[in-house]
Amino acid sequence: MVATDPEDLDLHHRGTRLTGASRYSHRICEEPLNRALHMAVVTRMRMDPATRAYVERRTAEGRTLREIRRCLKRYLARQIYRHLNSAAATEERQPSTT
Repeated sequence: MVATDPEDLDLHHRGTRLTGASRYSHRICEEPLNRALHMAVVTRMRMDPATRAYVERRTAEGRTLREIRRCLKRYLARQIYRHLNSAAATEERQPSTT
């Protein structure tokens, strides 16, 4: 990810850190999250045509499967983080009915 805006860079670091996809993570706390991301990425690598095309393209560029999995986990972590943030923001804007 190339971040030109400091806020984007902060979002990237917080997202990967909170979801366990950070290269430098606290292993004990983030291990279950990292495992869940790993299983989701491995499944996508087998089943999702777009992800399979990405893997083929990156393999042709000389990347190892380990590097490719790490990139996919970070991408997925960012997607999840953005989704959770948008859901929380939507929930804050809507008045509580209870």
